Amino acid sequence: MAGLLVSGMGDLYGVGPEVLGISTSSVTMLLKDVIQARKPTSLLVRMLESAAAASGRGLPAGAKPTPLEPVVLPATIIDERSGGRTPLMTAADVGRRDLVDLLLSFGADPRYCDPSDGRTALHLCCDGLTPGHGDCALALVAAGADVNASDKRGWTALHLCCKRWEVMTDGVVRGLLAAGADPENRISGSKRTCMHSAAAFGATRLLAMLVSCGADLRARDGSQMTPLHCAVEEGRVDCALVLVSLGASPSERDWRGWTCVDLAVRHKHTALASALLSFARLPIVKLLSLLKARRASPKMGAGAGSGASEAGGAAEGGAAAPPADGSGPGAAPGEAAAAAAAAAAAATPAEAEDTDTLTPSDAGIALAIERLAVLAPPSVWRRVIECL
Repeated sequence: MAGLLVSGMGDLYGVGPEVLGISTSSVTMLLKDVIQARKPTSLLVRMLESAAAASGRGLPAGAKPTPLEPVVLPATIIDERSGGRTPLMTAADVGRRDLVDLLLSFGADPRYCDPSDGRTALHLCCDGLTPGHGDCALALVAAGADVNASDKRGWTALHLCCKRWEVMTDGVVRGLLAAGADPENRISGSKRTCMHSAAAFGATRLLAMLVSCGADLRARDGSQMTPLHCAVEEGRVDCALVLVSLGASPSERDWRGWTCVDLAVRHKHTALASALLSFARLPIVKLLSLLKARRASPKMGAGAGSGASEAGGAAEGGAAAPPADGSGPGAAPGEAAAAAAAAAAAATPAEAEDTDTLTPSDAGIALAIERLAVLAPPSVWRRVIECL
């Protein structure tokens, strides 16, 4: 039967069996010619139908196979590898949905991977650069592709969609997630999750979608960086703001002890540093309310009040001892940015909670002013002085 199959395919392809060698070579060779527009797709269809008939798996008259109801050819014909790749992987790599559907309808296995790099046909689609690659990805997912398969670097299809987010539509990402793709899968070396990848590559529109499917906003990679760190490091302003709005904290520290604002300042992302600092203003607003309450209350103790006034006077005269890194309230504009970095570092959720519970007492005001010495830029200090 194998000889008959080879002969039949050779006749269709226009060469003899002695040139083809084996039947699978003819499928691969013809597929490449179809991709390069040297042969019509109809010729490949005829070849696969002849292979089905020769293997005893032919169709009833007038019937056509589909990806969901395939005629399964022997793996030695439809899934034989050429250079580590099956015909399906070759079609997926060029984003040809028509060829992907055709091969799936004859039983091509979407779960095969290239032994050299561990990539499946789904990996090749999700790393593509055309809308056709996204269409092919959906076809492979519907046909049972492994959505959590990792290549040798640890990249999954979902990681690659975050990388190619400008091409991969929301429908592709939702299709992967609906099929069970895990956003917490990690890349081998960096240990980054899909949230890290989306933030680093600027995939703003995918962040909320990933979080809604269980992705961890505060996941740490191998360098103890959160997704917000990754967005800041790459200067992704929109991503950073979306992450903060979703609940990410700018005060989280990486292995170096750097907060997200530290990173923004060190990488000279000035606009991003300013945007992140806007989320640290709430404790300062509460402090101003406390100071106004103190001025309005006649029952405040003099001792602690004088301590508060001393702190305010030191700020007014510029005599407050600056932090060791020179980021005090009297610092130059460049140093004020460093002070801003320290601000976000100090504004942890626990501290914000403490500020929530402050009462208009001298002790509370003294503590708040001490914090403000690190938190606030000079413009805020001027407002504080006005309240004292």
